[in-house]
Amino acid sequence: MVAQVEALEIVVTALLRQMAKTDQQALIESVEGALDSARPDSQVPVQDAEMLHQYVKKLLRHPRS
Repeated sequence: MVAQVEALEIVVTALLRQMAKTDQQALIESVEGALDSARPDSQVPVQDAEMLHQYVKKLLRHPRS
């Protein structure tokens, strides 16, 4: 799973860098809305789901350079 999260970080960071600020904001709000309504599978530990949720939100708001 770590490799998948790292790949997601690379893709999201590259995508955000190429977007205009207004498009970035629209994407961020859309993804955050989807995350807020998403429910993890019952086999996924709650703390893992919450950690991924917080990581994606942080990545969207503060992408790495």
